[in-house]
Amino acid sequence: MSHVYETNTFDYPNMMANPWAGVVASNPVDFTQLVSVIIPAFDPNLVWGPYRWQARDAVELPQKGDDCLVIFDDNRDGWVVAWWPFSG
Repeated sequence: MSHVYETNTFDYPNMMANPWAGVVASNPVDFTQLVSVIIPAFDPNLVWGPYRWQARDAVELPQKGDDCLVIFDDNRDGWVVAWWPFSG
């Protein structure tokens, strides 16, 4: 896990308590590969992760550009708990 939080000024206790809208920033090649995300509310250019992600079936993988919901656990690890296909 990258430790971006050591070098920036985010309010981490508050940040960790909320789910965040994000965008998938990398394409996993299988169900075991982690994904990176962008959380526009923090910085639209900063890539976070890679993080674990929630599968929704046995076929589809998240793809770069998909909307997602990111949460942080008590270890400050991010999790992509939902994602929705990019439609643009």
